[in-house]
Amino acid sequence: AETGIGTAMDDLSLALADAVNRPFDPSVRTVVGSRAGALAERFADARARLDEMRGQADLRIRESINKLNSSLRQLASINDQVAKVASSGQPPNDLLDQRDQLVAEINQRMKANGYINADGTVSLFSASGQALVVGGSVAQFSLTADVLDPTRLSISLTTSGNQIPVSNDSLGGGELAGLMRFRDEDLRATGAKLGRLAGAISYAYNLQQSLGRDAAGVAQDDGGRRSHGGR
Repeated sequence: AETGIGTAMDDLSLALADAVNRPFDPSVRTVVGSRAGALAERFADARARLDEMRGQADLRIRESINKLNSSLRQLASINDQVAKVASSGQPPNDLLDQRDQLVAEINQRMKANGYINADGTVSLFSASGQALVVGGSVAQFSLTADVLDPTRLSISLTTSGNQIPVSNDSLGGGELAGLMRFRDEDLRATGAKLGRLAGAISYAYNLQQSLGRDAAGVAQDDGGRRSHGGR
């Protein structure tokens, strides 16, 4: 993009080249400072964009968890209804269709293994073997602040009275695992690369700047002292 980091780096390089050719022109020095500031702003903008994307990912993760919990509760309710109808000897075809649809919806958000019982109810387990729905009993996913990083929301699963941390690998795939991978791996890696690039540019710029002289001819590494008699 014309306003991106690459363009800002090119603009700074051109301004520095101009300063080499016209070192005593104050307007050139002003342009260098302006271009350096513009590059810093582009880095800040990129960091802000990454933070915004992380916030959006958190919102989508929360939405996915809410929908997942709703589907699990509905499936547990269907199980109860199927068990009651099955005991009367009538085939609950409509309920079985709803059961299968809910299992399919849950699998869009995470990998879930379903086992059909003799009475037509389904027992649903996560890819890591945790019980999600067994009869009318249902597990619940929740979001909490990470102990090591309060700005990061972590997922946990409450099942059979136990609260278990959930990773994207333990989900086995699906929308929720994809969102977590994007937030915790892709965005984190991009942020780290951005930080390394900013650090490298800052170091190189400051190192080269320290080797030069100001407009009065004072060497930058003299701590502001003018050079006299070769000192």
